[in-house]
Amino acid sequence: MNDDSNLDDIDWSKTTFEGAERENLRSWRKLTFDEKLMANEEMNDLANEFFSRRKAKGLPYIDPDTGELVPGKKPDQVAEPPKPYPESKGKNPSGNF
Repeated sequence: MNDDSNLDDIDWSKTTFEGAERENLRSWRKLTFDEKLMANEEMNDLANEFFSRRKAKGLPYIDPDTGELVPGKKPDQVAEPPKPYPESKGKNPSGNF
């Protein structure tokens, strides 16, 4: 069961959006230049991975070279339309589900 004494140890100011943002900025400032550079490269690699996946699936994406929106393929070209839901054999007498 929960112990109320654990709740006293929590800094509740960090649980708001603004508090979480402040903590993120504080932790970012503690990093060395090399760590920041490495983190930036990892974020770039992740963004490129997302970009290539969207492009391969035919989904819309923003071209990283031009900054323009590429609409992707039309929905009927990406996947086949869904099949209609089969009728149920027994009808609900009340009409409600």
